[in-house]
Amino acid sequence: MPIAAQSQDISEFSLQISGPGWTKPVVIERGFSQKLGQPFDSKALWEDVARVQNFEIFQSVTASVAAATDSVSIDVQAIDRWSVFPVFQPTYGGDVFHLILGVREANFLGRAQDVTIFGGAYVSDSSSGWIGGGQWLHRQLANRHQLALSLQRNYGVDNFYHHDISAISQIERRVVSALAHFVYRRFDYWQPGVYAYVIDNKFRHLAGIPLPDGNIARALSIRPGLLLKAGKVNYRAFMYEGVDAVFDLFPDIRLDGPSGFWGSSLQIRGFLRPHHRLNLAGRYLVQARNNKHQIDDLAYGGFSHIRSYPSSYLRGNYGAVLNAEARLTLFPRLFNTFFVQSVVFYDAAAAGNGPLFVDWAQKGHSVGGGFRGAVHQIVGVFGRIDVARSLTSSDWRVGIGVSQFF
Repeated sequence: MPIAAQSQDISEFSLQISGPGWTKPVVIERGFSQKLGQPFDSKALWEDVARVQNFEIFQSVTASVAAATDSVSIDVQAIDRWSVFPVFQPTYGGDVFHLILGVREANFLGRAQDVTIFGGAYVSDSSSGWIGGGQWLHRQLANRHQLALSLQRNYGVDNFYHHDISAISQIERRVVSALAHFVYRRFDYWQPGVYAYVIDNKFRHLAGIPLPDGNIARALSIRPGLLLKAGKVNYRAFMYEGVDAVFDLFPDIRLDGPSGFWGSSLQIRGFLRPHHRLNLAGRYLVQARNNKHQIDDLAYGGFSHIRSYPSSYLRGNYGAVLNAEARLTLFPRLFNTFFVQSVVFYDAAAAGNGPLFVDWAQKGHSVGGGFRGAVHQIVGVFGRIDVARSLTSSDWRVGIGVSQFF
């Protein structure tokens, strides 16, 4: 781009969208801050392209600039993805099996909205039950902001462990929750948000020694929260680059059941691309609660936190999780369709009942490897297989899921 183009007025803005989807031009127009008649800014144009790519509904977004004597024209080319597909999400974490079936429209009406309806089952050695619900996400509310609404019914079994690793109790947990979540996205590098949860937990003792709290049957809560996101992670063809952090603070206000509590969390993610085929990824999550009842403890383990450990293995009022991955792209576009990566990873977690790390008696870590796969032409079609080994025991576990790990 000629240097003279900088700060010249934009006289033409053209847009072409191709691909198997049906994205409306308004999606890209809202995502671009560069408008007709405004002075051209190359840095702002680069940020606009990255912002639209981060919706992950496009295979690619490119912009070219042509400078005339006293004006600039911008041409944007986008290739979108097919966005309606069945939801099939089997997740196996070694001791628990989830199966979710449904339908998702990730670009509803071609306007970058995401609608999902799903149902499924939870199966473990001791119990089973059904899960289901729906969610709606608007990525461009009032042009830039984000609003999410969801209603879900979840089911699961919580395991509570002795220090000698034997299970002391199993609690069936049935949860109905409703969420409204708004993020103010006027600025790219810091984004405040608010949310409100209504959570109805129902419990049933299945096996083992009763918890010290006694037989708690229900906990109905309202959980209004504040969050702040800082930094930015950019997405490009299943690869990520950048750093972001999210701080969260909420009171858990009990309408029925045991007393509520305050909670907070801080999650930091970082992504590097030292080579076009190599993605280095890391996540650090630290959480704190002042809950008085064991049923409200933080719980780490399973396929979502520390692979190779049973679900809910580490518990406490305070805890932290560290994940590190090296993702190597084997086939960036196999048969012009499939994206395939191999991955090696290290997971660690600790939990306890005091604010200092020395108070966290429960610790675990694991290593492993696996594969990631995705389809370029379809939004959200992603699968992974992980094999992990605990570094504190000889346990090996296989995890299968349909999502990126973080």
